[in-house]
Amino acid sequence: ILAIIGTVTMMNALDAGMNAVLQPAFAAQVMNSSVLLGELMGVFGLGAAAGSVIYGWWGRRWGRWNTFAVCALFAGAPRFVLLWAEPSVPVLLFGFFACGLAAGSLNPVLVTVELDRIPVHLRARVLGAGEAGVLAMMPVGALAAGVMLDEIGLEATLLTFAVVYGVRTLCPVAFRVWRQMDDLRMPAP
Repeated sequence: ILAIIGTVTMMNALDAGMNAVLQPAFAAQVMNSSVLLGELMGVFGLGAAAGSVIYGWWGRRWGRWNTFAVCALFAGAPRFVLLWAEPSVPVLLFGFFACGLAAGSLNPVLVTVELDRIPVHLRARVLGAGEAGVLAMMPVGALAAGVMLDEIGLEATLLTFAVVYGVRTLCPVAFRVWRQMDDLRMPAP
């Protein structure tokens, strides 16, 4: 549970920097289009909704750890790399849709693991403390993106966020504790 909270905290902070600062800066500085900003957010959201439905349909066959490890890698860092690469708008939109598709299964997997592993009498405390920590870091991610954007520019900030996101989402692959996601446990009543 601590590994999940630590990883999701970092992912949410970086996502907040992307959504609040870097995507708008990209739309303004590179594409000169607020419409593109809406399209990027829209196709990502559409992909995430579709990913949730697909996971709900097929997810039991894939396993929690496999699903989370693969989808976390494809949901985050590639978006930063896509903006950095400045591809054509159709490629950018398709890439964001594909990243959203991967992101759609992350929360269902995490909630399932949390409800499976946290004893019932501790759920309110553990989930409340975890959510507070995860949400508290989101403004920090947006602030860091803004400061870095001013100090080192859009391209360097995008690459830095991509590297940090990529390294953090490799944790489920690198550390064995993550494989416990597939261990079924019935929490104590």
